Amino acid sequence: MTPPHAILLRGGTIVDGTGSPSYRGDVLIEGDRITGVGTVIAPPGVEHVDVGGYMIAPGFIDMHSHSDLALLSESVPEVKIRQGITTEVIGQDGTSYAPASPEGLAASRELFAPLNGEGETLDWSWSSVGEFLVRFQDIGQNVAYLLPQGTIRFSVVGADDRVATPAEIDEMCSLVDEGMRDGAFGLSTGLTYPPGAWTPTDELVELSRVAGEHGGIYVTHHRDYGGGLAEAIEETLEIGRRAGIPLHFSHFHVSGPGREGRAEEFLAPIEAARASGQRVTLDAYPYTAGCTTLTAFLPDWLKARSGEAILSELSDEVGRARVIEELRVNGPGKTVAVGWEDFAVGGASGGAADDVRGKRLGEAAQARDTTLEALICDLLVRSSLRVAVVVFQGHENNVRRVLTDAEASVGTDGILACDVPHPRAAGTFPRILRYAREGLFSFEKAIEKTSGRAATTLGLRDRGTIRNGQAADVVVFDPASVADTADYETPAALPVGIPHVLVNGRFVVRDSAITGELPGRVLRPNDTL
Repeated sequence: MTPPHAILLRGGTIVDGTGSPSYRGDVLIEGDRITGVGTVIAPPGVEHVDVGGYMIAPGFIDMHSHSDLALLSESVPEVKIRQGITTEVIGQDGTSYAPASPEGLAASRELFAPLNGEGETLDWSWSSVGEFLVRFQDIGQNVAYLLPQGTIRFSVVGADDRVATPAEIDEMCSLVDEGMRDGAFGLSTGLTYPPGAWTPTDELVELSRVAGEHGGIYVTHHRDYGGGLAEAIEETLEIGRRAGIPLHFSHFHVSGPGREGRAEEFLAPIEAARASGQRVTLDAYPYTAGCTTLTAFLPDWLKARSGEAILSELSDEVGRARVIEELRVNGPGKTVAVGWEDFAVGGASGGAADDVRGKRLGEAAQARDTTLEALICDLLVRSSLRVAVVVFQGHENNVRRVLTDAEASVGTDGILACDVPHPRAAGTFPRILRYAREGLFSFEKAIEKTSGRAATTLGLRDRGTIRNGQAADVVVFDPASVADTADYETPAALPVGIPHVLVNGRFVVRDSAITGELPGRVLRPNDTL
């Protein structure tokens, strides 16, 4: 039997992902596993790779990814792998594609296209989680999947804004049960997006309880980031208590007017819940601006309709006038904590926003000699609803405080549709490492957050650290130069200082170049040493 290919990363500084002090040493990789750490006696025929002056760390885990279709279409999204991401956690915000009825899958495909893309080349013939996950072959990164509550509700209840019947709740619980058995890590919600936005707490508790019985977690884009932030946090904690399930807050942030320096106040109930024995974690990205799709800010009565129906309403004189008036009177709503003046055009499909990309909405409207609300309608119609917006709502001191939370991990929340509209898709993890170099936390703590903490949150026992027997997901970076280069003008610019990335023991990035290797896998909760 031919022995597995062996690689020796020689002479680096090992940051093992546990938060323990770093140390000089070598890392031996044989096949897809780490088989030696520290002082290593290399076997005959090993390939030596000199990494002197560099740090060797476990591969980064993107705890909030929207690469659901990108990984199926592109195999290796370059903006993600070049920053050291070796595992992507997809199925976020209740917005993915299994389990689903044919009607639910069609609705989800259309509604979530501005977030995840179209997936034009896919056959879209699956229904179960197992059938969906088998599509993830010949990919460059590992994938962990969350069950999307929005898709499940579409499949059972439809798009209606109403309370589910007991029989419908039972059917949704059965889909959660099946999906967990098929390898999902938990349940995700997006409670400012349809149909999550009109799902009552009791219903969420029932579905979460089933996921918890399988050892899963509840991952949430919670119900309000504006004036009702405190209440949304408490609802999330209540769901966890009643369902008996660990909680994870997605892209946690404290933003908006009057909230600068107040992150501690909103983290306090989370810390109190932990002190009482509740398991509560969170992820965050290191930026003050957020990003989402413009459809998220349409009136509730409209945004859950089919794409064709939305476009028809926006193109009709009467319907357009109604939408414009509601956007003027109500503003962006509770999805964000600021007004239209803090929105910038992030990009749109088909070049529909090329002349105004990067401009604030008011400035863009002036450039087109129209009103802000009319501009929103025009952009949506011309791009077939695929418009991203960047929302400048955060505070740097709050961002830094959230990132230093003891249970914080890191997620890009990177939207790859609409031509990468926000720099977080390309720069999140090197930016975290730059924060470490600047002293926000040590490199050891930074790597714990990007790798070990995330693996613990998910329950991945064979990834997230550099030690014998672990899967060989490894990042090599230069602590003196690693940095993000992406900004709001060039959001897809690639980082510097990350020469090597290995997934399951194979170089996906070597000497800062994509290798073309596709060693990624679908991960499941029972993966173990």
